[in-house]
Amino acid sequence: MASALKSQGGEAWFIEISRDYEKRRNALRDLSRQPSHGDDDTVPSAAFTSFRTAASTLRSAIAMRSGRSPGRKLTEGGAEWPAEGAGAEDEATDEIPTDELFSTMQGQWVEVECLLRCQLRSPEALAEARQRVSSSLEFDVLLGQRAASSGVLKGAIFQGLLAFADGRSESTAESVGIEMSDGDWEELSGSADTLRKLVRIKVQDDNDLKAANSALSSCDEFFRNLELYSTREKIEEITVLSKLEEAF
Repeated sequence: MASALKSQGGEAWFIEISRDYEKRRNALRDLSRQPSHGDDDTVPSAAFTSFRTAASTLRSAIAMRSGRSPGRKLTEGGAEWPAEGAGAEDEATDEIPTDELFSTMQGQWVEVECLLRCQLRSPEALAEARQRVSSSLEFDVLLGQRAASSGVLKGAIFQGLLAFADGRSESTAESVGIEMSDGDWEELSGSADTLRKLVRIKVQDDNDLKAANSALSSCDEFFRNLELYSTREKIEEITVLSKLEEAF
């Protein structure tokens, strides 16, 4: 698809890509702002995937126009998912001009604002969000390792962990087909519950977990970009968040 992007070029092509991004961004934002039904305030993973496809296409187009590497490759169906636990772009972020860095953060802010159950209104809340995102990414890597070693799908293990976290004592490691001590299972169930409460994507299967991992990786990258931008501009991170909120 990257070669197809190169062959297109032109201002009309770029405007079309930008408009598609705006359309999908607004759709994700509107979904995230809809009144919750009972305790369910989740966002369909398909809406996130659609937005990520448009965001990745726009990022590649911007990079091509500026003569830089487009970063992650695109698949025929949209954005290529990053490797589990990975969030960094191929090109070092600290080489990106400051104005483009802010533009990148604007796209990532959509995911942070729409997909994380966090209100980043203070330095303390920001620090807590960073820690929760990092911990959830570490949990996802560990979950993947457990799934690979046992031959059980990640989604099946995750659902078993959530069932245990919800008080269903019969949902044990043995019941989902993996070998693990009761203590480790209980600890993992707590991490699964933390991820569920952090990310608004409804996780039911492996594809949903992949979408959640991608969202968390993007949020983790956003926090690193935020630190870099704040250092470059010599302003507080909370002030940068206020600028992003105004643009949102």
